[in-house]
Amino acid sequence: MLDVHPPHNPTHTWRDFFIHVATICVGLLIAIGLEQGVELVHHRHEITEAREALRAEREDSRKLFAQQIVYFRRETAALENNLDVLLYLQRHPGASPDQLPGVLTWHYEAEPFPESAWVTAQQAGVTALMSRAEVRQYSTLYAQFHLIDARLSDYQIAVVEAERYSVQDSDPTHLAPSALADEIELTKTALLKHLEHGVLLFNLAALYPDFSYRPRVADLQTIVHFPDTYPPSVAGPLARTIQRIDAAGKAADWFPQAPSSGQPSTPPKP
Repeated sequence: MLDVHPPHNPTHTWRDFFIHVATICVGLLIAIGLEQGVELVHHRHEITEAREALRAEREDSRKLFAQQIVYFRRETAALENNLDVLLYLQRHPGASPDQLPGVLTWHYEAEPFPESAWVTAQQAGVTALMSRAEVRQYSTLYAQFHLIDARLSDYQIAVVEAERYSVQDSDPTHLAPSALADEIELTKTALLKHLEHGVLLFNLAALYPDFSYRPRVADLQTIVHFPDTYPPSVAGPLARTIQRIDAAGKAADWFPQAPSSGQPSTPPKP
């Protein structure tokens, strides 16, 4: 802040008085202008630093996202392996461990997306200096991260629940029929929670093209099996289903629009 001092000589005329007042006013305007200029430069520096931190954090998030896709596929395979083992045991009571189609194995990765740069920018008030469009873009991105982290946490809880049997005995061949049935349902629940996580990964990649290493629709269909075609034998039921759904509002890309004549159906978009 600059100090503005009035002239030391006394004023004797109205002309001297108005010059004196004008001098003070000009000095104040210069001081205010300089202060605002310094503040503007400071704000621009803050925005530049925040954007660089957000850019670096986004790059870290892209790497973590690609890693999560790899983990998603591996964990899908592990869960399906476990379900196969449990279903085999249900169909073949009394099977010995060496007769099983595999061994039970439970996996999950739990690294959340980083958000320190975004939180810092908000707490420092830098987001108030950005455009609404830029803030909205970052807010949407980090909201997606939070959703993915939450679904991943739900999946981890489901896996722990499915693995609970091993606290007493890790050999699944020792499970009683009722316990085996419960274990099958818990494994299916873990698969569905895993699917929810995968759908959110899929949606994030659809919203933000720079997250280029994305899951495929086939990765999701491995868990929930959508039919590739509807045989002519179900043409009538299929037509009635389409009619019911289209009556609520048409969406050409949501459901096959005609009974199958050997053409692939379009699964619901995640």
